[in-house]
Order: sequence, then C-alpha cells, then structure tokens
Amino acid sequence: MYPMVEEFGGVEMLQNLTYYKAYEIEKVQDIINAKIKDGFELSPQEQWLDFFNKCATIEDIPKYANKTIQEAYEKMKKANWETEEKLLEYYMDVFDEACEELHEKQIAEQNKVKGKEEGKDEAKLEMLVGSIQKHIPHETLKIIFSPAFSDQQISFAEKYISEHQDASTQLLMEEISKLLGESTQTHTTEG
Repeated sequence: MYPMVEEFGGVEMLQNLTYYKAYEIEKVQDIINAKIKDGFELSPQEQWLDFFNKCATIEDIPKYANKTIQEAYEKMKKANWETEEKLLEYYMDVFDEACEELHEKQIAEQNKVKGKEEGKDEAKLEMLVGSIQKHIPHETLKIIFSPAFSDQQISFAEKYISEHQDASTQLLMEEISKLLGESTQTHTTEG
C-alpha cells in the first residue's frame, strides 16, 4: 500500500518523519485521496504527507486534519497570500488583536488605580472606626477626618459604634461603610 523503504529491506513503512525521505509525496497522494474519498481516517503521518503536497495551493483547511496540522495550514495560508486584499485582511486582524490587547491593559490599569483608591478609603475608614473606639471627642474627629468625612458621616459612625460596641472591627467597618455611602447619597440629593 505504501512505497517501499529500501533502507529497511524493502519493508512498507510509514511511521517516522525520517522515513519520508524515501517517499515521493505525489505517489502517496493517490492512496491518501482514496482514503479521504472512502471516508477512512488518515493517520498523522498521512495527514502530514497530504499537508506537504497541498499546503501551497489549498484554499480551505481540511476538516479531517488534526489541530496541529490545521494550525500549519493556517500559517501556510497566510504565507501564501498574494493579493493586497488578503494582506490587508491579515493586517487588520493583527491590528484588531493589538487594539484588544491594549484595551485589556488599559482596563487592568484602571482597575489597579481604582483598587488603590478603594484601599485608601478603607484605610481612612479603619482609622475613623479605631479613633471612635478610643473615644476621641467628636470635635477632634471633625478636625482630623474633615477632608474625608463630613460632620454628619462622623456622627453616623459614632452613633452606630456606640449602639454596636460588641461587634468586630471588620463588621463595624462594613456596616459603617454602607451607612456612610447612604448618608452621602442622601446628602447629595438633599443639597
């Protein structure tokens, strides 16, 4: 069925790429075409022989080829493009991929900056809660935290902490964060 390999005593053999040097691809192509026509599955070696025979001229990638060989067809397809239209299509795909990658990097950077800001806000809130738990007077808290928190927000935090003295600091911070967010929303809608 396959050409004889003289190095191995004229044995029919199609098992390793080093054996292919004795084959003439076109002689094997008739056997491969018959297998394809009859619906038989091609071995990886037969798929590669078929690839080497067809890769320079093929328009559509064969469905019977395995993933690695399909990728090879795709690369050869791009390498064989001669018309400006196909080259333009390829360059537009590359440009689109580059734009998408840049967009993803920008989003990641924005999320990083946003995370830093949220971290700063959380640190300020933690300092406020700690200061209230240490019973620092309201007027002093206003002076220390006035750029970050309004007088009304500090009062909300003091009231909540006095009502929930047994709660953990983490729970206090979560609940006060919610309260302060609500008080900011009501404060802006009223003003």
